[in-house]
Amino acid sequence: MAGLTCDQVFASKFRCPNTIAVDVAAGIPFIFTSSQTFQNIPDNGLIFTQGGSGPGCVLIHYSADVFSSDTPDNVMVVRPLLDSATLATPSQVVFTADDDEDSDGLFFRSRAFQFLFPAVAPGQHQIVMQWRSVGGTVINMHGRTMTVTHQ
Repeated sequence: MAGLTCDQVFASKFRCPNTIAVDVAAGIPFIFTSSQTFQNIPDNGLIFTQGGSGPGCVLIHYSADVFSSDTPDNVMVVRPLLDSATLATPSQVVFTADDDEDSDGLFFRSRAFQFLFPAVAPGQHQIVMQWRSVGGTVINMHGRTMTVTHQ
């Protein structure tokens, strides 16, 4: 790929004008799962109305206190899902893994990530955060917030 700069090779650039509305879903209770298939994260879903006259960006900021113990393949993967079918950019991320490397039982770390849906049509939509355990071992979450910025 001669002649390309690093950001041309590794990044997609999006402009998101008019993203002015903000909706928030927050959960506090302690939760856990060992499911290897994606499950909705309790208290982290909402319905929002995308404004505008054409498709526009929807930005998802997700943050949570998370913990995975020191066992093989103890990896937490999270993703937002739009209207039960559409994946974001990126589609999913490793949110935490092997938090208790020294086996001292001290845990829970704050994590955050940004996701983008670059072309969401005007109208009502549902967004949920989902999670899974890669190895089927227990993963844990405490306080969590999903912020949706849209038109």
